Amino acid sequence: MASSNSLIKTSTQHVCDYCQSLSTEPSYKTSLPLPNQSQSIVNLKRCSRCHLVRYCSIRCQKAHWKAGHKAVCLPTSIKAPTLSPTQNPHVRLLPPSFTNLLQEKKNYIFVNSADLYDTNLLILLHGAGDSSLPFSKFATKLALPQTTTLAISAQLFEKLPFELGFTYFNEMDYNTGHKLQCSDPKRMKSLQNAVEKLSKMIRTLSEVWIPERIFLFGFSNGACLAMETALSWSYNRIDSIVLGGAICVAGGIRYLEENKDAKLTRTNSASPILLLVGAKDVNFSPSMAALSSQLYASHTTKEDLVTIDITKHKISSESSMINSKEEVQALMTFLSDKLVRLIKPQKNWIEL
Repeated sequence: MASSNSLIKTSTQHVCDYCQSLSTEPSYKTSLPLPNQSQSIVNLKRCSRCHLVRYCSIRCQKAHWKAGHKAVCLPTSIKAPTLSPTQNPHVRLLPPSFTNLLQEKKNYIFVNSADLYDTNLLILLHGAGDSSLPFSKFATKLALPQTTTLAISAQLFEKLPFELGFTYFNEMDYNTGHKLQCSDPKRMKSLQNAVEKLSKMIRTLSEVWIPERIFLFGFSNGACLAMETALSWSYNRIDSIVLGGAICVAGGIRYLEENKDAKLTRTNSASPILLLVGAKDVNFSPSMAALSSQLYASHTTKEDLVTIDITKHKISSESSMINSKEEVQALMTFLSDKLVRLIKPQKNWIEL
């Protein structure tokens, strides 16, 4: 491993290749802030051995080394085909149709799998007023095998008033300050627009990843969008190919309009769903999760597609992201038999 003292200065407009912290102006400082500190914008320095990755701290450099960088880090004098995505058939890039659709790179954070096999794609959707950065960091720490992560910002969806940030769809009437009813036309129209916009993004991504290898992960506002999109996708596919699945934390389907065409009220296939909910969460309670499951099941002929995991140790009445061993275990159990993994016994790749 390149020694910690051999890090060199780098340029701006990058993120740490391990924790995804944003960079700032170039610096010659040797003491860098560690991840999880309150400062979110830090100085980045390149690995002086391969010059291909950047880190915000010595801790991230060492962690990324153990996570897989060791296998590909070579001096710049040695040309290794595996370092080039265009030469490695298992490393994938975002299709131009997607990058054109999202306009600017600040609207998403894309991180290739640490093991350099981008077999699956996990799309992350944050909560209202939040940003994509902490969710990208969370996905990096999960270190899912052969899984690329893509955190999509709500900046292209709806802007909240009073400089509160962005949301995928509106759930509040900001004239009165009251929460919109689930069946309110304003909420339903905003949600439908968000589903259509996200579905369009997924269609462009399916040029690289087949839908069955695309997974959604959402929190609160993003969780509702994830579950709605998973169901909508199954309705709009004539080939019965659905998304790989959706993990919804503290959120889900709240209301479904009756379909005017009775023939389309139930679909033959739909994506599996994991609902993670706190036992005392008042914003998305266990009873609400049960309702989401019933609504989802009422529109498909398949059974047992929705798994509900209630975190009993969460005593807060507020919604919160995954922060316990039990929740991570539920997430990993859900994904363990759904993520596609490639193995290389000898010369030929086979799919599991």
